[in-house]
Amino acid sequence: MGSPTFRDVTAALFAFCDGKPSPSFDQALHPMGYMVNNNCIPPMCNLLTSDDLHTVHVVLDALENILKSSPTTLLGGYACRTGSVNFHATLVTSFKGKENIESLLSHINEEIKEKAIFIVKGYWRSRQ
Repeated sequence: MGSPTFRDVTAALFAFCDGKPSPSFDQALHPMGYMVNNNCIPPMCNLLTSDDLHTVHVVLDALENILKSSPTTLLGGYACRTGSVNFHATLVTSFKGKENIESLLSHINEEIKEKAIFIVKGYWRSRQ
């Protein structure tokens, strides 16, 4: 199977953006785990630079759900609170997702900016 197309990724995003993390560690059966296992993170990180506000908002929601579904998160909170590594945050970072989310911290749309701030503080910034 090749890389997912833009159409495939956007369809998956809209299908899974309301996905809730499961307390199960069987990530392959959970919608967020399915997206991670099928290489949806790289194109999602690329979509963060889209000019379409709705797409960016949906991508942020989906990435937040993916970050929540990481086993570290399920064991005790955000990675920055536990000092543990959030595997999904590491994946998002490796595909420039963290960088793209940080670029949204000064976005003109207040909802996108607030969501980006929440995600960065929750998954990458340690407590002060």
